[in-house]
Amino acid sequence: MASGHIDLANTHSKDADYELVAIAMSHAAARYNAFMVSQSLTPEQIATDRDKHIDHLAGQFREFLIQHYDGYVQEKTGV
Repeated sequence: MASGHIDLANTHSKDADYELVAIAMSHAAARYNAFMVSQSLTPEQIATDRDKHIDHLAGQFREFLIQHYDGYVQEKTGV
């Protein structure tokens, strides 16, 4: 699934700046993640555990970003 989203982003990058495409993808991911949490919890749990869920999702994103960022560093620098 991730490759499909990346393919779509690459298509958009033909007509828009990479940064704009990245912002749009981040916005879409945040929106979908909030929706996903809202579907799996009660309204009380959503409100009470807000920071816990946001911290968990942000932590996942951070791990993905570190992995891929370091991959590009290694590719570009050989380090």
